[in-house]
Amino acid sequence: MGEASGGRAMTFRPALLQSFFTPKTDQWQALGGAARASALAACVTTSIVYHAAAKGIVIRAMESRLEGDIDLQGFLGLRDDIARGFQEIRMVVGIDADAPPEKLEEIVRLGPSYSPVYDTLARAAPVSVGLAK
Repeated sequence: MGEASGGRAMTFRPALLQSFFTPKTDQWQALGGAARASALAACVTTSIVYHAAAKGIVIRAMESRLEGDIDLQGFLGLRDDIARGFQEIRMVVGIDADAPPEKLEEIVRLGPSYSPVYDTLARAAPVSVGLAK
């Protein structure tokens, strides 16, 4: 059992979902983004898996890959006219399941629609940073 915010408990089966959450990173890790990228991929992937199950689709295997465009001149502070973050993030999902492509497209569209992490990033929620007291 895990604890969700608001005191609501949620049950999950780590053995069933373990293969979905093995992050493999390259440049994201070098930029310190591995945890955030993994959180986004894991949250959207979880949403897809649960919506597939609700529709009776059994997923045998799944891979989620994130790609992003970043100009390191902004990240390193070399140019003030270039954004410091990613200009675009793309998520590509591969699914092995006995379902027609239309059904797989449908559940992939549902993933970001119900992902709290995706929602937070996509609507650019305000973020504050402060020193702990």
